[in-house]
Amino acid sequence: MLAENLQNWLKSEVNAGRLEGKLEGKLEGYAQLISKQLKLRFPQSDVSDYEAVLSQATPERLERIAEQLLSAKTLEEALA
Repeated sequence: MLAENLQNWLKSEVNAGRLEGKLEGKLEGYAQLISKQLKLRFPQSDVSDYEAVLSQATPERLERIAEQLLSAKTLEEALA
């Protein structure tokens, strides 16, 4: 019984790790996409200064930036 409980616990931890890894990968990809879109939208601006902000942003913040960059007139406005 103890061995079975340990196996079940291990499986759940492995699955949790996989889910966490998938989420982390999705967020990283989303941040990279937004960075590319910002570079295309504001080619005169240096987006590299903001890449650290994007890489550490929450999913909600990334979504807000993605929406704002469509109508923003400046890079700073898109990232506000």
